[in-house]
Amino acid sequence: MLVRSKHRSCCLARSSGCLVLALTLATCNSPVQAESERSISGVVLDSLLGLPVQDALVRLTGSAFTASTNSAGRFEFLSIPAGPWTVEVTRYGYAPSAPQAVEVVEGFERHLRIDLAPKPIALGNSLVVRSLNSSPAPTGVRTYDFRQIQRAGHRTVADALDAIPGVRVYGSSETPGGTRVSVGGAAPERVAVLLDGVPLASGSSGAVDLDAVPLSAVTSIEVSPGSRSAGSGDAAIGGSVNLLTSSASRLVRQDIELSTGSFGTYRGMANSGFNLGANHIEGVLETNGRGHQFSYPDGDSTVKRQGVQARSWRGFAGFSNAGHRWPRVSAFVYNSTVGIPGALEQLQPGATARNQRLRAQGSWPWLQGRHVSAEGALWYESGEDHVRSLETRIKTDSDWRERFIGARQKVGLSLGAANFGGEFELRSRRMEGTDRVPSQSFGVHEQTEFSLRASAKGTSGVPGGVVSLTLMGAADGDQRSTPVYSPRADIEYAHRAGVYSRAGWGRSFRRPPLTSLFWKSDAFVAGNPNLKPERAVEWDLAAGVHRGGFILESRYFERSLRDIISWERDAMGRYQPRNVSRAVTLGREDHAILELWHSSLTLSYSHIFTAATDRSGEVNHDGMELVMSPRHTHDLSADYYVGRMSGRLSGRWVSSRELRRDNVSGKVLPPYRLFDAYARIAVRRLAPSLTLGIRINNITNERVDLLERYPSPGRALSVETVISF
Repeated sequence: MLVRSKHRSCCLARSSGCLVLALTLATCNSPVQAESERSISGVVLDSLLGLPVQDALVRLTGSAFTASTNSAGRFEFLSIPAGPWTVEVTRYGYAPSAPQAVEVVEGFERHLRIDLAPKPIALGNSLVVRSLNSSPAPTGVRTYDFRQIQRAGHRTVADALDAIPGVRVYGSSETPGGTRVSVGGAAPERVAVLLDGVPLASGSSGAVDLDAVPLSAVTSIEVSPGSRSAGSGDAAIGGSVNLLTSSASRLVRQDIELSTGSFGTYRGMANSGFNLGANHIEGVLETNGRGHQFSYPDGDSTVKRQGVQARSWRGFAGFSNAGHRWPRVSAFVYNSTVGIPGALEQLQPGATARNQRLRAQGSWPWLQGRHVSAEGALWYESGEDHVRSLETRIKTDSDWRERFIGARQKVGLSLGAANFGGEFELRSRRMEGTDRVPSQSFGVHEQTEFSLRASAKGTSGVPGGVVSLTLMGAADGDQRSTPVYSPRADIEYAHRAGVYSRAGWGRSFRRPPLTSLFWKSDAFVAGNPNLKPERAVEWDLAAGVHRGGFILESRYFERSLRDIISWERDAMGRYQPRNVSRAVTLGREDHAILELWHSSLTLSYSHIFTAATDRSGEVNHDGMELVMSPRHTHDLSADYYVGRMSGRLSGRWVSSRELRRDNVSGKVLPPYRLFDAYARIAVRRLAPSLTLGIRINNITNERVDLLERYPSPGRALSVETVISF
């Protein structure tokens, strides 16, 4: 899928009123037309069920332009030469579409609806089955594609994830450790984060920092809640997040973005994607920061402290070949410096945290037969974390170095409507830590891990629709523990009227982080080399309706988690990680989406309820809520897309969250309501095109505590300027 230019935010200090007026006048005087020039987009549907067809191959005959449909059946080509074109669509399990002639005119978008007729495959005498992908994506798997990301005006991966139903983001790019993701109420360290299906390193904190990957390099995000170790590996107790990069979708674009805003924030981004014959090359360079005058509210007072700064830069590069003659490779580099605030009366940060990451990975589908496929993957990642105290009396001066190397081999077998897969993965992790006091250094620790995974998927036609069954299993081990087995089973029924239901059950696990096993020992804290892996059992039920522009779905899940790793005081009064016996999480996710006027206006609402309860049987613990788990989260949003004008208005209400496991002190983060608005307009259509935007975060200027001791700075105004070639 070829993608339109991304837009970001900048800041405006005084002329916001003039800008709003200019946007309004430009909108009133401009004709209603699509935002992208010389483009072809559309949707591919099953002619029998009227449901989207995923992974259909769309070609512009006689050119190198190709695209695959996403889970909503959509595709898009941008920046194509004006003139006559012929569109063809093919998909295994369907008859090829009739060629459609399209005349592309400068400045207008052509939107197509293409119906594919099922081509049944007969097994035996009367059993008729079809490809699994002809049914809609399960309600538990949510895909957020580039079109949605672009319309909403997101600037970071964390912003985009935060807009997906069932997902919450903790922290920000201005807090130590960056931003982490929570799925279905699970803690961030219990969510696996992948880049093109390959796991990312979790760092010394045990949770992946989402700020390392620039959003400009991402074309879609797949979120899978529930026990997913069978498919996504270690840490997927609460689900997984898969970031799919642009090199896989052959984007053709060149963008330059400059922005500035309140509290001394700034942002700059340049990206370029172009084709060289059958090869596609993608590059992104991005920088952002926040000034030193930053407010941290304390009760009814607001204190501005010098030196609490944040700045970072990141780069991404990707290469792919349309014929898979060469491996698909990608790499990113990330560098961040954040001031950590100390006590408010110090009027300065207590320390400075610096993080660096380097990642390179490649994959090669070296066998692509009609029934058999094989793909290999290699990756390397290194990271460094540095903490420097600005107070001589505080002994905080530590360095962390991490190395993560892995290799994977996947094989697949397709026999009609039955699909089988298997993979073997080998990983090596190395963690090294030093401290100002050598006797308290973490030292060097290494761990070798392996994973064996297998899957089987099949689909069968039944009266009124199709039913699919997916079975997965994994065995994961390392040199310190015996293998852990993680089965998973899902069954789904899709009716031709657009009604579908799904049921799933699975087991998952999470290895103890190396930092928890071997944390340096002193009078206050110590690691625990006897920790056992966390284990979870979950079952969930989901049902929904997907008809036209209306989506309504609900998911209920129950997760039992044992051997939870929690830092508690030992007999000597030191904090030490240990395995808490058990906890139970009950939850429900409800989502409603309504698209009006050919998707010009999209209204969405979601409600997430989670009841995470300690069932350890211990005094002061049993029956209490787990920390950082809000019981209720409500999200509302409205996205509009009219001619050259687009924007988003969103709101969120989050209930209070416990901060202490025993809950004796009653220490909680208060509930909050957060409202944001964003609007932009394409000023002119000629290349290079110019886009202006304005954004207001925290409209009501409410105090918002995303993490303890890191409240938001209040209302923030920003503007953006994006030049697209």
